[in-house]
Amino acid sequence: MPLSDHWTDGKYLDVGNYAVTVTGFRVFVSKKGTEGVEFELKADDGKTSSASFYLTDASLWRLAQFAGACGMTKEEAANYHTEQQNSHNVLVNKKVGVTINFEESTTNNKYYREAVDWFLVSELANIPQPVPSPEALAAIAFKKQTAVSAAPTDTKPGETGFEPRLEPEPIDDGIPF
Repeated sequence: MPLSDHWTDGKYLDVGNYAVTVTGFRVFVSKKGTEGVEFELKADDGKTSSASFYLTDASLWRLAQFAGACGMTKEEAANYHTEQQNSHNVLVNKKVGVTINFEESTTNNKYYREAVDWFLVSELANIPQPVPSPEALAAIAFKKQTAVSAAPTDTKPGETGFEPRLEPEPIDDGIPF
């Protein structure tokens, strides 16, 4: 089987704008004790992402915007009570447009693909494609460059023939400096 058959494999959405369906949710409590809700998002090709919201007075505006992008009206939102877990069910099976981009984690300084904005699916064609920040691109490139690679070595009976190489492979890009 050629590698090209798997070129777009992977279960997570790449950076870009997508029409997705809300397929489920989970209620969570952060390490600091803040309650929240995370919605699972799935594109037509099966790739997924999520959108998380803290359920505090200072941040409920984000959930309200997400619900509006799912097609909920202000009148319908009057019946959405965040402290009642069943209220979140009204967004399941709704279509929503999302922007996926790299965001830095607040806990481990790694970058992850996350839903950073949402909009009505009908607006998808008018939303500019996201561009990852230079910091995110640099961190991802640095991670790839410094990853431990394996290189064949002389072996003895019973050894694997690989030993870790901690320095990146030199790149011959044709530039004379």
